[in-house]
Amino acid sequence: MILASNQFLRGTIPSQLSRLNHLKDLDLSENSLSGSIPAELGNLASLKHFALSDNALTGNIPGSLGRCSMLTEIFLDRNLLEGSIPPGLFRSENIEILSLARNNLTGTIPSNIGQLKNLHESKSLPNLNL
Repeated sequence: MILASNQFLRGTIPSQLSRLNHLKDLDLSENSLSGSIPAELGNLASLKHFALSDNALTGNIPGSLGRCSMLTEIFLDRNLLEGSIPPGLFRSENIEILSLARNNLTGTIPSNIGQLKNLHESKSLPNLNL
């Protein structure tokens, strides 16, 4: 478990976190992290809770996060993420909470979001076409 929210962290997210094979909770929200989300984090097969909200992260949401088959909560809101939501993000049918609001996302919502049978909370997805 890495719970380091609101700890005044700066810099980028190290891709070496992907080596923590048994990591279940990764919460780096409410810091001053910048740069992109490392695609290697998609190798965290045991990850359930993924929170990077309220930072200054840029770039696209890596579709590789969809390989985290145990993932139930995704919090990427209040960043500077751009591009479209990758359809691969919804490979895990276990997602219950999805928060992507207050980014610079564009495009359409992937149709496979409908397979998320456990989704019960989804923060607004502004700028996206339905």
